[in-house]
Amino acid sequence: MDFQLSLFYFYIRSSHYHVSRKMSRAAMAFLETRCIIIKKGVRAVVYKKAKLFWSNNDKNSIIAMPLDDNVDYYSFLRSCRNMGYRQIVVTSEVMMQIIRNVYSQNMQITKIEFMEEDPELDQEISNLLRVINSKPVRLIDLIEKLEFLSEKSSIELRRIYVKKPYSLEECVKNFYIQSNGIIGANNEFFNEITKRLSTIVERCLV
Repeated sequence: MDFQLSLFYFYIRSSHYHVSRKMSRAAMAFLETRCIIIKKGVRAVVYKKAKLFWSNNDKNSIIAMPLDDNVDYYSFLRSCRNMGYRQIVVTSEVMMQIIRNVYSQNMQITKIEFMEEDPELDQEISNLLRVINSKPVRLIDLIEKLEFLSEKSSIELRRIYVKKPYSLEECVKNFYIQSNGIIGANNEFFNEITKRLSTIVERCLV
């Protein structure tokens, strides 16, 4: 990463700088060609998307098919089905394995969404995530909570958001994965993330 962007990152981290709406187009273009910063009040990351399927050539192989938001989703599914691909359900059990892998790779879960809306539960999980990000040993508390919700209350995970903590040396890595197998990732790491997630899900389901 060049010196300019490194200084900009340092400025954001040290002063809690918020991007002004009056920021010049040149400055915005500079950011768009490099890293896109996720922060409340700042322009959101643009995700490149894919959806996981069982391969038509190997019943035990999972592939990530690029998903274009400009194409009707059901037309996309029909096209994939016609090519012999089968949809995948990413269960809560698989999600929990992804969560374990995330922290083993020095990344962080920033948000967890459930199938059912429950503001109190959302706040509880959000608070726990903040604790874990400073004390990773507390990850076991999160896993136990998610297992309890899934097994005892039938509350399943819908989506998890992940990021790698800010660094002056590299772009910020961001992605999410949904229970229907849809993955969103920032462009710089799209291939790496989709390959890693395909491998994890495949190992859990085969």
